[in-house]
Amino acid sequence: MLALEKIWHHASNFTAKSMSWLSDFFSPQIVEMCYYYAMPRRASSGPNVIAVIGIVAFLVVSFFGIRYFLKGSGEKMKGVAKMKVDDFCENGNSFRGNEYLIQGTVDQRWPRDEGQVVSLLDEESEALIGIEIPAQFNSLNIEREQKLSIKVRVREGGIPVALDIQRQ
Repeated sequence: MLALEKIWHHASNFTAKSMSWLSDFFSPQIVEMCYYYAMPRRASSGPNVIAVIGIVAFLVVSFFGIRYFLKGSGEKMKGVAKMKVDDFCENGNSFRGNEYLIQGTVDQRWPRDEGQVVSLLDEESEALIGIEIPAQFNSLNIEREQKLSIKVRVREGGIPVALDIQRQ
């Protein structure tokens, strides 16, 4: 063991090139061992595989989660015809019993115990239309100047009643 300690002491002071003289005196296993212990080690510079897999998994789950929630919010209003507010203002009774989509900005609101009434400035025609908001939407905070998409059903008397409300 003393001979190996001497070799190790000398080998640690030399580079791999200057250690080639060892092969003249010692067996290949001892020379290989000296090379192994004498060579400087480099730190692992590769990316941590577990961290990369975790980040990719997080991004994939986030993408599909956001997509799921955004898709779910618009499906209730999908396939509903947009109301032509100008035509509605001329003859509201002709729209009775049907469902429509109205998009616009809240102009005024009048709260009541059983719900509220809002006037909505239509985006396309820039006409005001009154919409009854039932009490089931009391938890929804509707304020002036908010942009809303409202699915309505026109009831007797040509009054649009909100079925679903979403902020734009």
